[in-house]
Amino acid sequence: MATPYLRAPLIAEGQAQPHVTANSAQTIADLARGRLALSATVLTPPGSPVEGDAYILPTGATGWTSADDNDPAAGDIAIRWAGAWHKITPAIGWTWRILDEGASAVFTAGGWRRGSVSGPLGASLGLVVAEAALDLLGPSTSAVDLLPTRAIILGVSSWTIETVTGAPSYSVGLTGEVNKFGGSLGVAVDSSNIGVVGPFATYALADVIVTSDGADFTGGRVGLAVSAIVPGVPIP
Repeated sequence: MATPYLRAPLIAEGQAQPHVTANSAQTIADLARGRLALSATVLTPPGSPVEGDAYILPTGATGWTSADDNDPAAGDIAIRWAGAWHKITPAIGWTWRILDEGASAVFTAGGWRRGSVSGPLGASLGLVVAEAALDLLGPSTSAVDLLPTRAIILGVSSWTIETVTGAPSYSVGLTGEVNKFGGSLGVAVDSSNIGVVGPFATYALADVIVTSDGADFTGGRVGLAVSAIVPGVPIP
């Protein structure tokens, strides 16, 4: 027997060692509370998992042997606890964040869909943050395909991670619009810019380009973060 939402185990009447089941249920509830999955694309268990790590399992996932003989399958959540993997079966409406995608996923009648909310048929809508760190060299450096496709772009923020050398400043933009997300940006560490724009739609993946102002880059490192709204349909 298990609870309907978290699928945490319940104590049976007259059960021996009820504290074991109670502790297991409390631990599962604690681990699941953050609703944070490291990834939803990892097919096999990582070699050195950390207690509390969680993964949403994709189609084709194998090897996630569960300690309770209830092995997780595609769509399930595998959580590491007490040196073993434990299965949580999601319920419709669950929303978990996926760390390596900078996005949330909502569980629908059609499975997991990228998004924060969904309709009864499984269509979804969500916010996405896509990040990149670039080592600068030459006249410009590109974050390839950083802008998602079929999305509404709200802006691209930038910050200087390591002092930029060679150029007195830099711009962040797109092909043909080199300073769309900011120009004359600071080269010193911790300089930053929140490059909001009038929202625009994308219909293909696109690069974000960091362009030197006045002279070529000879070094430095900058971070980029795309903020976007992404709609989705019920089918994969």
